[in-house]
Amino acid sequence: MDDRGLYYSAIIASFIKAASRCIPATSKPKIAGWNDHVRHFWHRIWLDNGCPHHGLISYIKRRARAKYKQAVKLVKRNQSDMRSAKMAIALQSQDKRNFWFETKRINNNRSSLINVVDAARGDKDITNTFANKYKQLYNSVSYTMSTI
Repeated sequence: MDDRGLYYSAIIASFIKAASRCIPATSKPKIAGWNDHVRHFWHRIWLDNGCPHHGLISYIKRRARAKYKQAVKLVKRNQSDMRSAKMAIALQSQDKRNFWFETKRINNNRSSLINVVDAARGDKDITNTFANKYKQLYNSVSYTMSTI
């Protein structure tokens, strides 16, 4: 490889390295109940026997694939129930770490800011609304320095 080729390779490698550090990697969403209901199937046995298209192992593989797809549908359909059950078990066994882990999974990035309070819109108007409410609250009771 000539100097330009090495230079090109170094630039591309630095781009890939910078991108992997700066751009967040996305992964498939985690599905509740996956490890409990879906993970263990016959695919490995089929691979170990040379991927046959006919016979008993092929039949087992097709049945396993059908069960797999059925289990995926079941897990996706009942995802919230399975998460709730995991949270209940964690709460019942006083496993605070798993409880908060499941809570974090459920509420993943769902926080949103309120944009209207008492017909006030925007940060400044909402701030002024709260300031006026607290001013009214604190001034609603008269006091003297001797009673404090």
